[in-house]
Amino acid sequence: FYIPANERFYLKEKLKSPQQISKVFSSGLSLKQYPLLLFYSQENFLNQSDFIAQTAFTVSKKNFKRAVDRNAIKRKLRESYRLQKSRLYQLHVEAKKQYQLKLVFVYIGDKMPTYQQVNDAMRKLIDKLAEQ
Repeated sequence: FYIPANERFYLKEKLKSPQQISKVFSSGLSLKQYPLLLFYSQENFLNQSDFIAQTAFTVSKKNFKRAVDRNAIKRKLRESYRLQKSRLYQLHVEAKKQYQLKLVFVYIGDKMPTYQQVNDAMRKLIDKLAEQ
């Protein structure tokens, strides 16, 4: 099973540092497209080896008590982002921006979503982000 290189979600693209994630929540900006909320911030410098964006995904334990449900939603979020991130990268390169994005996608709905709902919201959020 082959996935093209531009559609892979590499380990270095994952935002894992608790300090960086809390920094995005505290000092970052936000966009909303129900059932998703996007917190994002910009780092000043982009190295050649760095990816344009680092991303994290989260689902509220308050709305989804079972870890199985939270993990299923996060899988849908990651898959949707993976397939649409090339558009975000392309728009970022065309605008000749020299900073790195830190993105945190938060699922704020209270019902289990379908993949199509997540995908539509993700597409609209990426379009909004590209306009910023």
